[in-house]
Amino acid sequence: MEAAGGRIESAIITGKVTFLIAGEKVECSIVEKMRQSLLVPREEGTKWTAYPNFHQNGLTSSGFLRVTITTYLRGGVKEWVETSSKKMGALMPEIVGRIMAAGPILIEWERERKEEARKRAEEEERRQERRRLKQRDEHRWGQFCAIATDWQERAGC
Repeated sequence: MEAAGGRIESAIITGKVTFLIAGEKVECSIVEKMRQSLLVPREEGTKWTAYPNFHQNGLTSSGFLRVTITTYLRGGVKEWVETSSKKMGALMPEIVGRIMAAGPILIEWERERKEEARKRAEEEERRQERRRLKQRDEHRWGQFCAIATDWQERAGC
C-alpha cells in the first residue's frame, strides 16, 4: 500500500485498518474467514486463537483471509476472500488498486457534497429575499390603503 502512495492511518487487533489515501480515510477489515463447525465440538481445553474475545463461538478457523473495504463506495461492498486456489498474494494487486482508487472517489464526492450545499444555501438566500420583498410589498400596500382611507375620509368631510 505504501509503495502505491497510501499510508496506514491506524490498525487494531480486530482487523480494522484505516488507510490514508490522497488525504481521505478508507477503512478496511482484514480478518480470518471463519466457518461454522457444528459437527465437531471444540474441546474445552483447546484454543484455536490467542484472542478468543474477538471471535464467535461455534466458528472455527478456515485458514484463509477475507479483506473488505468497509468505507461506503458506490457499487456496493467490495470483498476478497482467499481460497485454496486463489492466494492472497495474487489478490493483492486488485485490492491495493481498489483501495487506492477510493481516495479520489471520496475527494470527488466531498467536492460534489460541498457544491450541492452551496447550491442549497444560494436557493435558501433567494427564498429569503423573495420573502423579504413580499413582506415589504405587503407593508407598503397596507400603508397605501391606510393613507387612501384617510384621504377618502378627509375628502368626504
